[in-house]
Amino acid sequence: MPTPAEQGSATSGATESNDSSPESTSTGPVGGSADASTGSEGGDAGVCGDGVVDVDEACDDGNGDNADGCSATCESSGSLRWSQGLAPGFGTGLTSRDGRVVSAVQQFDASFLPVIVVEGFDAGGTPLGAFIDSGGLSDISIARNPVELLGDGTVALAYPVRSDDVERDFGVLDLDAGLVASYTAQGDRWTPGYGVATVGDAITVVHGSDVAESGLVLERFDAEANLLESRPLDLGPGNHRPFFRGGVLRRNWPISAFPTSRDDGALELWSYLSDIGELYAGPLGELVENVEPAAFSSGDAMWIWNGVELMRTDEQDHVVESQPRAFEGELLWADAFGLVTHSNGALILYDAAGAERLRATLPETGGEDRPVQASFVRPDLDGAGLFVLVDHGVPVDVGPGLRVSLHYIVR
Repeated sequence: MPTPAEQGSATSGATESNDSSPESTSTGPVGGSADASTGSEGGDAGVCGDGVVDVDEACDDGNGDNADGCSATCESSGSLRWSQGLAPGFGTGLTSRDGRVVSAVQQFDASFLPVIVVEGFDAGGTPLGAFIDSGGLSDISIARNPVELLGDGTVALAYPVRSDDVERDFGVLDLDAGLVASYTAQGDRWTPGYGVATVGDAITVVHGSDVAESGLVLERFDAEANLLESRPLDLGPGNHRPFFRGGVLRRNWPISAFPTSRDDGALELWSYLSDIGELYAGPLGELVENVEPAAFSSGDAMWIWNGVELMRTDEQDHVVESQPRAFEGELLWADAFGLVTHSNGALILYDAAGAERLRATLPETGGEDRPVQASFVRPDLDGAGLFVLVDHGVPVDVGPGLRVSLHYIVR
């Protein structure tokens, strides 16, 4: 665990709380693809995309597309490009943007005080820095992925921090310089927030507060953590629960979107149009027993899973397509390339039509008598690969030795 001198500081590369060195980089396949070719022996280096498998290529399907079995760089889908060991604990967030990825791992120190370790990497697995946030609390069962990479490379931290030295509800982190801006609520303090997303140059957060009667609150900040807008929502936290996956969704349009489930079983998509201050909701069907609904955003579109159908919305949050889907395991990501699920230690990739095309066995994180699982998946640029955060779930007896790792798998 981090020492008091290390807490609340930025470091270069992996933090000292990471008790293992980064795992070895691997370019071998961890799964199989029905349409990926096998590299040839000997010969000269060729041109990727010409349909000829040359000595420096694992495959060549004659095109420059990703997520079709052979990537635009002629790597076979399912190949593990790199792995990095993270701080021990359990994962609570993962965000990617412009070829970078940032993870958030929850720890508890020897006195059972919460600590969040935020770490960043580029698409090649090179560490970009780390930040140890003493007093930060972001239980995955409450805070729906409360970290978000901003366009300038900084990271929005939308979780409450309570320690002897720090009281904070929102912050902006530079992995080189440390915390560069912060906000502390003057009235109701935040409970562990439900989610964070960016809309243009503004950051939108939907969260609970210390006063239960106030329900959910939507607040918007700029990149310097200045509060631009605060709006209490007439949505009680008891009868409107943001989705377990998909708290607040990144949008290119100036709309903040967050899906909720109600006590009566109805699912709704709430949209907030910030430039006119309008809040409205649309139906998403009914909650299916024992199924966690999920929502994901990519560019102008969103993909929403209600347990029966996969819905796609347009830039104005209108449902433009809805199709029944059947898949194995827990849904971790959906976009125009298809679905990504986790089941029994394997990552399963489905194409856009819903057909299974690949199973990739997840690398072991090592040592613990617990099954490994993928907690979060986020895509790289252009569908080239997937960042996969692997841990052992949210354990009852959280301890310092529970390994967490981040992998990059060619899509």
